[in-house]
Amino acid sequence: MTQVEHFLTIKNKLGEGPLWHPEEELLYWVDIEGESFHRYSLETGKGDTVQVGQPIGCLAFRESGGLVFGLRDGLAFWDRETADKNRGNAISPGTKRREDDNRRLCTGKGGRTC
Repeated sequence: MTQVEHFLTIKNKLGEGPLWHPEEELLYWVDIEGESFHRYSLETGKGDTVQVGQPIGCLAFRESGGLVFGLRDGLAFWDRETADKNRGNAISPGTKRREDDNRRLCTGKGGRTC
């Protein structure tokens, strides 16, 4: 039987969608009602939170780097380099939301699985 270990205490309102980024060696997840996403390093035990400013339903990694989000108002992109340089969120608006954008993004149909 696999042993489960508690390694992080964080007060998410509604945490969902954990994703492991193998190159960065970081765990990402969203807090839908907290309007944010989190990154955590298992190696260092350190993490951070990025406020997005609206409910975030899912996230996925972009081949070009950074993230794409399914937000209440549509899709948005986040670039780690820009965010680090600006010390801000660097959320840029994507396309206007279609009825099934978030569902398609998060099921892998027309996007990446989150």
